[in-house]
Amino acid sequence: MKKKIIALLLVLAFSLTSCLSLASANGAVALGQPFPDFSVTDSDGISLTVSEALKDHKAVLVNFWATWCGWCVYEFPFLNEVYNEYKDRVAFIALTVGGSDTVKVINDFRKENGISYPMGRDENSELYAAVDAAGLPTTVIIDRFGNLVFNHAGAFKSADEFRRVLDVFVSDNYTESAVLNEIPKEYSTNAFPVSAHRALTVENENAWKIVFKSDNYSDVPCWIVPDKTAKIRLEISASDNPGVLLFNEQNNSFISYLSTLLDRENNVFTYNMSVPSAEDPWHYNYGLLTNPGLENDPDDAEILVIPSEEYIEEIVELLQAIGIENVTWAREDSAPVKSSDKQGAYTLHVIDQEGNPVPEVSVSFCTDQACVPCESDESGVITFTGEPFAYHVQIVDVPEGYSWDESFELTTTPEYGEWLLRIRKD
Repeated sequence: MKKKIIALLLVLAFSLTSCLSLASANGAVALGQPFPDFSVTDSDGISLTVSEALKDHKAVLVNFWATWCGWCVYEFPFLNEVYNEYKDRVAFIALTVGGSDTVKVINDFRKENGISYPMGRDENSELYAAVDAAGLPTTVIIDRFGNLVFNHAGAFKSADEFRRVLDVFVSDNYTESAVLNEIPKEYSTNAFPVSAHRALTVENENAWKIVFKSDNYSDVPCWIVPDKTAKIRLEISASDNPGVLLFNEQNNSFISYLSTLLDRENNVFTYNMSVPSAEDPWHYNYGLLTNPGLENDPDDAEILVIPSEEYIEEIVELLQAIGIENVTWAREDSAPVKSSDKQGAYTLHVIDQEGNPVPEVSVSFCTDQACVPCESDESGVITFTGEPFAYHVQIVDVPEGYSWDESFELTTTPEYGEWLLRIRKD
C-alpha cells in the first residue's frame, strides 16, 4: 500500500488531543466531591479564592496550560471570547504549569495574544495534580456548591463548546451538584456540503495543478499559485463528520477543525493558505485535511503549494532526498466542470447529532414560484432531481422524537450537489 507524503513532510508540534501529562493520580479529587478552597494570585497580583469567588459567581473555571503547549494556544481565543460573555457569572483563572512561565512571561504572553481573562501560576503544579489532569490543556469547573463537576483534558474546538458546558452550571435550574462527563453535543440544525470524496482544490484563477508521481508513494498534488494567498476549497464525503476533521497549514502551524471553516452563505468550506515567497527558505507550503481519530486514515487529503514553476525541480529533489523513488511530474487539467455539463441531483443526507440516518424527514425545495416536497428514505437520503437552480430548502416535518431549529435556512448552489443535513434527536 502506497504511503502519503504526510509521513515525511509534516511533523505536528503537539498532540492531536493534548500535550504530555505531568501529574499522577495521588490525592486527586474525584468528580462530584468538594474541591479544596484554594487561593491563587494572578499575574496582576490579584488574589482569587474559590469560596470568595462563589459568593458572587455561579461557578469557577480553571484552565491549566503552558506557553509551550500548542493546543493551549489554539483554544485561548475561544476561552477569551466566553470570558467576556460569562465573567459576571463565572470566575475564570488560567494557571500555567510550565516551570519557565514566570509572571513576566505570562504578562508578555497575555499582551501578545490579546488575552483579557486572569492568568497565573500553579506553583509546583499542586492544583494540576489535585484534579488528576491527563494532559494540557485541561479545563475544570467547580460549581456553586464548591464541588468539582467537570474535568476535561484536551482543547475545546470552539467558543460554542465552552458555552454549552458553562450553560449547564449557570442555569437557574441547577439546584444541586451534577457531574458533566463530556462536552454537550451541538444540537442545532446545520447543513454541510459534501462531495464524492475528500479533496483540497485551489480556486485562484491563475493557478494550475501538477501531480508528482513515484514508485513507492501515492501521487502528490501540487498547485502553482503566483499570488500571495492560495484560496483553497475543502471537500468532504457524506460519511465524514465535519466536527472531528482537522485542517493543518504547515508553514504557519495553523490547525483548525473543519466546521469552523464553513462559509454558510456560499455552502462551501474555504481557507486562505499563504504562498511562500522567493525569500522564504522553503518554497512550498503544505496542507492536510485529516481525521485524527483514525490511525493511518486512508482518506486524508493533502496539498502542496509553490509560487512558480521554477521550484518544481526543488520539490523533486526534496522528495528524492527523503526516499521517494523515481519521481516524475506532469501538468493536470484542472479546469472546472461547467454546471451545464453536470448531471445528477440535489441530495441531502439527513443525520442526527450522533451521525445516524433519519428517515421520514420532509423538506421542500422552493423557488419564488413554487415548492416541491421530498422525504428522506430509510437511509436518511433525500434526492431532488429538479432543474439546476439555487433552491431554498425548508424543513417541513420530522418524525416523532426529533426536532429542528425554526430559523434554519439552506440555499443550494445553482449546480447539483450534496449536503449533510443534521437535525436533533430529542
